[in-house]
Amino acid sequence: MDPWQRRIHRAQELARRFPLSAELMYFYRDIARFQSAHTATDDAALRAFLRRDPEAPLAAFLRRVLDSPAPHHGPCVPLAAIRRAEGRFLLCAGCFTEIPAPPPGTCPSCARAPLRIHTGAEFPHIRVEACDHCRAYLKSIDLALDPDAVPEIDELAAVPLDLWAVRHGYRKPAPNLFGL
Repeated sequence: MDPWQRRIHRAQELARRFPLSAELMYFYRDIARFQSAHTATDDAALRAFLRRDPEAPLAAFLRRVLDSPAPHHGPCVPLAAIRRAEGRFLLCAGCFTEIPAPPPGTCPSCARAPLRIHTGAEFPHIRVEACDHCRAYLKSIDLALDPDAVPEIDELAAVPLDLWAVRHGYRKPAPNLFGL
């Protein structure tokens, strides 16, 4: 299955499994369909539209849609952590490349330990790893608990965990597609 079709399929599955995130997942599914089908002509027309009012919220969202995932310049900034049998990795917010993570329990932003862990019953394979020192957090997706997870999609679905983190004064190093 091609990567776009895998993302579309996973968004539909998560919408069925997690009713709290269903609308976001169906919206993401439609974005992924657009991303998989848009042409260079469509891209040029959208970029011309974006130049008209570059500060509008819609323009910021469309830039994320057009540029994600895409190669970027500069260092990778983590969007989420990924846990699997061979270790822990960080998922880059700009290009979705997996990069090595610091040792378990260590904050990727400030390299301090320990991390505060928060889980939610509705997302058994995802947890929040939050640093009380620098106030950064990431959602961590455990592929051992859900081998079908697509980290960049599952991260989007777990909005209730973002809401918990923000309510407790934490912030993400980089926003996801929806700006969270």
